[in-house]
Amino acid sequence: LPLIYWSVHKQFGRSLVFVIAIGDMLNSLGKLAARGPRPFWFDESLLLGETEDYGVPSGHTTSTTVTFGLLALWFRRRATEG
Repeated sequence: LPLIYWSVHKQFGRSLVFVIAIGDMLNSLGKLAARGPRPFWFDESLLLGETEDYGVPSGHTTSTTVTFGLLALWFRRRATEG
């Protein structure tokens, strides 16, 4: 994120930090609301490491969605500006 802020575009870098933080908070609330199980709760042979939290919604998917969503909006704005 600092590389984007310093080397690409300051406003985009600030927006990206904000969007990822909000996405992470919403993901945490979603995990508490959905309480989706992790696969190894059903089959212990899938256990690779210890974790106490729920599995759904996926934090990786949330981060990727908000990052590329913001990137798409940023490119769209730059394309329509001229």
